[in-house]
Amino acid sequence: MGEFWHTTGDGVRLWGRFSGPETGAVTVVLTHGYAQAHQCWHAQAEALAAAGFRVLVWDLRGHGESANPDLLGCTIERVADDLAELMMVHTTGPLVLVGHSMGGMALMALAERHPRLVADRVGAVAFVATSANGDGLGFLGLGLRGAHLVQAGGAWVFGRLARHRNSWRLVSGLGPVLSAGLWVSCCGWRTSRTDVRLTGEMAGQAGFATMAAFLPSLSTHHREPALAVYHGVPSLVLNGSLDLVVPPKDSEAIAHRLPGCRRVVVPRAGHNVMMAAPRRVRDELLALARRV
Repeated sequence: MGEFWHTTGDGVRLWGRFSGPETGAVTVVLTHGYAQAHQCWHAQAEALAAAGFRVLVWDLRGHGESANPDLLGCTIERVADDLAELMMVHTTGPLVLVGHSMGGMALMALAERHPRLVADRVGAVAFVATSANGDGLGFLGLGLRGAHLVQAGGAWVFGRLARHRNSWRLVSGLGPVLSAGLWVSCCGWRTSRTDVRLTGEMAGQAGFATMAAFLPSLSTHHREPALAVYHGVPSLVLNGSLDLVVPPKDSEAIAHRLPGCRRVVVPRAGHNVMMAAPRRVRDELLALARRV
């Protein structure tokens, strides 16, 4: 239990942490998205562990506490392989896989690259504010690459400013300058000031080199057929109604390919819906995990 490090097949050190009972029959694996880190799941991880589930959070390569890879290794495919290694080496029993944004794309790549592992181990899956097709309209018609760049850029600037003492007044005063980036990266009428600041800090920790290196993989992501591997698995497709990074229609397209999935649109929540509406996402994930 607790924190651990895993060295991948290509030599990258990944950070992970378990919480909840070690003897929990079901493990919930929470995979964050682009320019984020494991802290984005803080509300849901705590609740799932308290409910008796074993919970694994981890930082993608080049994000959070994990090491920076060679930039050629910054791909969705490689993230999927990282996840497969974590599943095989560090977990036992049935799994609930939850992926937000690029993390959800990695779940599709996992099914594409490791279908037998998915068939043998995955008891439920949740796709949160994600897409099966990199051709989505994204922010202001910029596509997913442009949308994620705006997201990361706005959050990164905000995070840099927020590190300085007494800077909140400065950040708030800049209003119009940063509002677009902040709303794209952590949009929601009820998002706490703490979580907005956390979004910027996570992006700042990832850094622009890593974020830029992942962009080509986002735009070449086309994995609609891979969703068939999850047919028959209890599934949840959830997004915020105000998501400007990954259009809600992309979640509709995923749901269309997962017959029988639970489809949830959270009103007035944006891309980081798990922070904009932490209780609603918590309740949905708890209900999904209890189906396993």
